[in-house]
Amino acid sequence: MADDASRFDPRTEDPPRLVAAVPRDEVDLLDTWHTSGMRGTFSADVSVDDVFVPDHRVAFIDLGGERAPAFSGPLYALWPWTAIHGETAVSIGIAGAAIDGLIDLATRKKPSYSRIPLHDREMAQHHAGKARGLVDASRAFLHAAISQAFVDAEVGRRYSEATKLRCQLAACFGAEACAAAVDLVHEAAGTSAIRLEHGFERQHRDVHALTQHADKSYSRYEDVGKMLFGLPPSFWILEL
Repeated sequence: MADDASRFDPRTEDPPRLVAAVPRDEVDLLDTWHTSGMRGTFSADVSVDDVFVPDHRVAFIDLGGERAPAFSGPLYALWPWTAIHGETAVSIGIAGAAIDGLIDLATRKKPSYSRIPLHDREMAQHHAGKARGLVDASRAFLHAAISQAFVDAEVGRRYSEATKLRCQLAACFGAEACAAAVDLVHEAAGTSAIRLEHGFERQHRDVHALTQHADKSYSRYEDVGKMLFGLPPSFWILEL
């Protein structure tokens, strides 16, 4: 509130977004994270009922605003991309582990009804090579986007339109390409990919769960297209 009136962001005409720090014993965790993949994150919902949060535990989410000296470094200015790109790094890690698992499997496995070991099969060779290319491309794009965002943050300026586009595309492409890489591993591994003891089935579920997150979903490509055409995005993070 400003005096007796509600405050609004003059750029978006929306109420300003803020983050509040609330003690754990004043928050109820709701067991709602029942998913096919990424089960171990326990990304549950929370409920806060009739809890007073003092001003010193509330901060507005605005990269262009003044920040306290302790939060003035570029790392804090990178938020929320640190969280979004952190999820993309998880996709890269899952896909990399799946490729390593396929390489190990290929040295030991001779597929059923075949005299040819897995590592001698052209399909397995092709899929392993293509999967590695997708993962390495995801990692390189992510690093390039983060590096440019860090340069913007270091000099204390708002992200340029080009930087925001690159940050969003790096997240979308990384999640999508790594899921495609795990699909290739899944196909090359044969029935080993669906057996619990190898871990491929968990990697397949987890990497595809990451593509469903709102910050990397199909709609974010749509937002990038809007911005390329000079239209406002629907994703509020791209307006920061």
